[in-house]
Amino acid sequence: MNSPSQSAPQPDAIGLWEQFRRHLPRYGIGLLLLAAYQYLQYWIDTHIAEAINKASGGGFEFSGTDFALRLGLGLIGVAILAFGIRVLSRVAIFNAGRIGEYELRRGLLARLQTLGPSFYSRMSTGEIMSRATNDLGQVRLLLGFGVLNAINTAFALVSALSVMLPLSPRLTLAAMAPLPILMLVTRQFSKRMFTYTRDNQAAIGALSEQVQTSIAGVRIVRSFALEESELARFDKKNEQYLEKSLLLARLRGSFGPVMQSITALGGVIVFWYGGHLMLADRLDPGQFLAFSRALSRLTWPLISLGFLVGLVQRGRASYSRLKQVFDAEPDIVDGDQRLDEPVLGQLSVRHLSFSHGENRVLDDVSFDLGPGKSLAVVGRTGSGKSTLA
Repeated sequence: MNSPSQSAPQPDAIGLWEQFRRHLPRYGIGLLLLAAYQYLQYWIDTHIAEAINKASGGGFEFSGTDFALRLGLGLIGVAILAFGIRVLSRVAIFNAGRIGEYELRRGLLARLQTLGPSFYSRMSTGEIMSRATNDLGQVRLLLGFGVLNAINTAFALVSALSVMLPLSPRLTLAAMAPLPILMLVTRQFSKRMFTYTRDNQAAIGALSEQVQTSIAGVRIVRSFALEESELARFDKKNEQYLEKSLLLARLRGSFGPVMQSITALGGVIVFWYGGHLMLADRLDPGQFLAFSRALSRLTWPLISLGFLVGLVQRGRASYSRLKQVFDAEPDIVDGDQRLDEPVLGQLSVRHLSFSHGENRVLDDVSFDLGPGKSLAVVGRTGSGKSTLA
């Protein structure tokens, strides 16, 4: 697995996709672990159905307490193994996100150190601090938690449907009926989430700039009795940030209940139609329990689509703000012409004299300096050391 790079990434290697590719081995390990975890969940579902049917005598002859004990211990062991695999998958993927944040932070600092006064006259200190803290944190969540949710949702869908479809295709189709509504709602929320997040990040940047300016100029503020004026400016920025934050919070707060309500429709359909199938002897108790458990495993990944949409939009908005720094051009750019070999030569000075006006500073100075040699120039203040240099 990759270790954090000790050198700052180059400007062409600090995009979101470039960061993902740099840490592809970690994401690959996390993907394999999540695939194993969902397979173990599939195994548990199918064997729980078998255990329920054997215990109730529904279609199978009960094999005694030895079989029940072995099956029970097997289910416990597989559940513990699945727990350990899930923890390891989170470690692998979350670490990729944190290392990506570390490298982006180094790249951001390296870029800031190359930019000149024209950039800093356009972007305030508060805006830069907001990008270095809040925006980088949102990008880290996208590269870590966002990737984890995306992979886990895909595998959970495959794992759950592998249990549900063989048991009852009709019941599976009925349970998936709310899915188009879910996708439509997610799309609508996604568009608004990006705009609200970008405005919120800009507002906190303006607030940070106001605080930094007031603190840096506190002596001037106190000398001219500008406390009330500065406080009024801060209150205005704070109110703007509060307004943007509440808009984003209301949108995010409403997203969860809406998603849960839509996914809960699938559970209602399963209990209604599944109960009808059981009464008609087309579905036994073990199969119904396995189907219900598979659907419940699918519920959270579908709900997490809402969180994933929010993460993606916040990550995109935050990276678009970081990109303003990464894309900024330095005032002074080194040319293509450079010396491939170090200059080696001898410096000779003969009878050098120099005057500042009528004041002679250097008077008949001569010396020879060979290759690789050093020359120390000492003397009192104003004796011409800087002039000679």
